[in-house]
Amino acid sequence: MSLLEVEDLRIALPINGRMVPIVEGVDLRVDRGNVLGIAGESGSGKTLTAMAVMGLLPADAEVTGSIRYEGRELTSLGEREFRKIRGNDIAMVFQDPLSSLHPMLTIEAQLTDHLRKHQGVRRAAARTRAAELLDLVRLPNPAKTLGAYPHQLSGGMRQRVAIATALACNPSLLIADEPTTALDVTVQAGIIELLLNLTREFDIGVMIVTHDLGVLSSIADRLAVFYAGEVVETAAASAVFQHPTHPYTEALLAAVPHRGDGDEIELLPMRGTPPAAGEWVEGCRFSPRCGYVEPVCRDRRPLLLEVAPGHRVACHVKGVRS
Repeated sequence: MSLLEVEDLRIALPINGRMVPIVEGVDLRVDRGNVLGIAGESGSGKTLTAMAVMGLLPADAEVTGSIRYEGRELTSLGEREFRKIRGNDIAMVFQDPLSSLHPMLTIEAQLTDHLRKHQGVRRAAARTRAAELLDLVRLPNPAKTLGAYPHQLSGGMRQRVAIATALACNPSLLIADEPTTALDVTVQAGIIELLLNLTREFDIGVMIVTHDLGVLSSIADRLAVFYAGEVVETAAASAVFQHPTHPYTEALLAAVPHRGDGDEIELLPMRGTPPAAGEWVEGCRFSPRCGYVEPVCRDRRPLLLEVAPGHRVACHVKGVRS
């Protein structure tokens, strides 16, 4: 049994007076000691899927399908029950630590309040644990950092504080939403290394949501590529990077800056733009932007089928290997 199992997840939100599907038919799995990378353009449903796992969708969202954590169904839980899981068993590192951390409270106040609320420890023990957490995420001089306010820290330091806060109650599943956005390359590498070490050291499962395939190439064990609210390709990360099969995955990888035959940096932008939520074509949702499109692609939606052991692709043209 996997740590997290998502099956046929569907999410709809009210937009302009009607329920609009945002995510459809998503299947995911996260195992202990492994990192699942979720990739795709903005608006593809990545973050909403993560928020569904955390039980943080708006109250008027319609959610169907199954989300199981250690075999326990989460979609049927009320908010009161979910609060016992959120933070203790499943924790999340949000995209912008400057906005997720309280600007008027010191790092010590925020970490110790979190510990006292969820674990019921006394103030002195909470402070000791807070310092240990800052040391765990490789922040120099934890005692000094505890007395600082978020705006006094660099972006990389704030992100490490956010990770420390997420780890405070020893969760077994950590969800990181764009954890390296707006950080320079050197700081990104440090955050990636930290997450990878924490995954291995504490045998936790990690789900990383990002549009940055470079980040995922360094850390992910498996990948799920999202497009227009659905998964179009999923496999071991090495298989996706070495043998991308879905045309969208190919286009994503081609759009990553890389060196050509000479010393120049090549960038192959993807043509077209992703569709707005719910405004999807009848057949394959990527067909308006695809260079391999055939008549069947416009008429019938492809199923996510296995093309090799553990490698599934939703494509009429390239989904079956010769």
